[in-house]
Amino acid sequence: MFGDLADCSLRLAARRPKAIDAVIKFARSAPPRRHATTALTWIETIADGRHDLQANHLWLLELWLIEFRSDGLIITDTINLDTRARYVKMRAYRAAQRGQ
Repeated sequence: MFGDLADCSLRLAARRPKAIDAVIKFARSAPPRRHATTALTWIETIADGRHDLQANHLWLLELWLIEFRSDGLIITDTINLDTRARYVKMRAYRAAQRGQ
């Protein structure tokens, strides 16, 4: 049941940056390994491949990914390299938008 509800909610949230921030807030209440699996999958689904549209409107993602790295959770056996590369590009795009 929860899986169907999550799928429906993720479709409704497609390409909405506030939904990504909401997933991050929700994920912080879960065990760290859950962050690196379910939460990242949900965020990928919401972003819908349009990271460029999300990057300038996200408030929590960058810090959350930094926390992952410092906790040792962003490693190749946790998330695949393609997913990691997309987020690195998104962070770089966001930094460029801020003029850094």
